[in-house]
Amino acid sequence: MSMINKVVANTSIMAFGRFLGKIIGFVTTIILARYLGVELFGQYSLVLSFIAIFLFLNDFGVAYYVVREISRDKTKTNELLGNALSLKVAFSIFAILVTNIAAIFAGYNPQIMFLIAIFSIIHLSGSLSSLFSIVFQLNLKLHYNVIVETLQAILLLAIVGIFAARAGSLEQILIFYASSTFLVTAVGYFFARKFASFRPRFDYAVWKKIFFSSWPFALNTVFSAIYTRIDVVILSIIASQTVIGLYSAVFRFTEALAFIPLGLLITLYPIMSMYFKESKEALKRTTLIAMKFLVVLFVPIVVGTFLLAPRLLAVVYGSEFFEKS
Repeated sequence: MSMINKVVANTSIMAFGRFLGKIIGFVTTIILARYLGVELFGQYSLVLSFIAIFLFLNDFGVAYYVVREISRDKTKTNELLGNALSLKVAFSIFAILVTNIAAIFAGYNPQIMFLIAIFSIIHLSGSLSSLFSIVFQLNLKLHYNVIVETLQAILLLAIVGIFAARAGSLEQILIFYASSTFLVTAVGYFFARKFASFRPRFDYAVWKKIFFSSWPFALNTVFSAIYTRIDVVILSIIASQTVIGLYSAVFRFTEALAFIPLGLLITLYPIMSMYFKESKEALKRTTLIAMKFLVVLFVPIVVGTFLLAPRLLAVVYGSEFFEKS
């Protein structure tokens, strides 16, 4: 298989994985919101958003730097991965401490701080998982990424479904959710070890070079996290958890609609890649058709959602969300 075909195949696989993940994630959100109710769903959303803001600390741009450097020089693979492993573990411990200290200074009640403490351990599992993803990316084996991400989505759906059926608490859901991330990390390691060695290394000269070279990537992650997650954290300061629950439910609903253009991408990407090489005119025509399709599809969706928003909340999330909207 040529390099171009590999890129097209891997991109299509990743797009399909994200498409499937969006659908599973939305189903999980619906079950969770209907079970927890507005206020507890607000707590759940706050915990996830608060921790997400600090996720950059468990990596600090190391993953991006390692991908760049190994792509340039394959002989550095084991050296960089070994030192990145040790560095990311240290960063993860630091991230867990900072997240919990920040929660204290934010003035959250003991219940929220306890939930944040429970779930903050995902700093470690998430950081290690991103290291294994590097290996899949470098070897153009992104189907393993899809397997790992889909497994996590399915496990969360199962956890939510089981505890909803057995009247479990939010604490139990978060404990099992956090625990499942380590299981998924272990699966990622099982696949990644086929392509690279992950023996920890403690070369402080390499650590220093990685640290001072990766900060631009870290800044990008920081701004992205702030852009996508700060809204819920701000709401937690100026509004009640009920408002957070309503806001998060609406946001998750609109975010879920992203599966439509993602599905279109899965269909068109291989075709457009072929046209890019063979016919620029056909590529232009296909792009215009795709744009028209999205406009025709989304204009009615936007108008209908605006007019029927309260009723949609009731249908999707339950009567409590409708009554408090």
